[in-house]
Amino acid sequence: MAAWLKIKQVGDAAADFGADMTAPKPTLVLHMDEAQLLDQEQDALVHLHTDGLDLPTVCLFTGLSHTESRIRSVGGPSRLAKNVTTNMGRMADEECAESTAMMLDKLGVEGAETQRQEAVQTVVEEAHGWPQHLFCAQQALCRELVRTDGGLRAVDLDTLRADSQTDRHAYYQGRLEGELARWPKLAAAVAAQVMRQEVDTEPELTKLCRREVSRLKLDEDRDFGVEPVEFVRQMVEKGVLSPTGERRYVVPTPSMLTWLADRHGASTPEPYPAL
Repeated sequence: MAAWLKIKQVGDAAADFGADMTAPKPTLVLHMDEAQLLDQEQDALVHLHTDGLDLPTVCLFTGLSHTESRIRSVGGPSRLAKNVTTNMGRMADEECAESTAMMLDKLGVEGAETQRQEAVQTVVEEAHGWPQHLFCAQQALCRELVRTDGGLRAVDLDTLRADSQTDRHAYYQGRLEGELARWPKLAAAVAAQVMRQEVDTEPELTKLCRREVSRLKLDEDRDFGVEPVEFVRQMVEKGVLSPTGERRYVVPTPSMLTWLADRHGASTPEPYPAL
């Protein structure tokens, strides 16, 4: 089952957990991150959620704001309860700082308080309030600490910033898959226009994409055979765009919009008067 979900180690751990527990019917919590990428065929997930391990199982999904609609499309698991969805939003700087300070404490890092504060503040700045970016920045700090044998005094903050940015940009690039990777200028142009005007529905988003295809003259390229409706669907599926609670489409991570403009940006006109 776990192999179908590509989480064999987690599946083995879950099986061991069930075998070792002597208490009657303990509850197993199955956590799946990036759940907005789930497809509708999830037999293994349904099996685990029902009676695959002969244990009551609760599924915890985390992902982008459209994760809820993706989960509802999976047949088999029990329906989502009322008020079960929580929009976490950005992390506060204080939360990022607390997480990093706890990490330094657990690692037994040595250094003066001023050095500690500088390292924590640098990580907070590179986190931009997002858990994945915080993870990248903390990993970069750990690599520096390995190099300095656990001492903060010799940590190179410029290297920390550069490594955090490299990891963050690699994460963004990983979201450009399939047709998005083939036509990144179109993805950058659509993202820029979406943030310049209110786009509330999928047909409006498709129409905007069609206009950008024409403006970039991609419709004159014989190699371009992508339907705008499919292109924007992939942008949403990969998390480049995401609908908000008010159904407006946005680039969920502002720093990703900046990266798209810098790396793949094409000149964009003023917003269209209407869609």
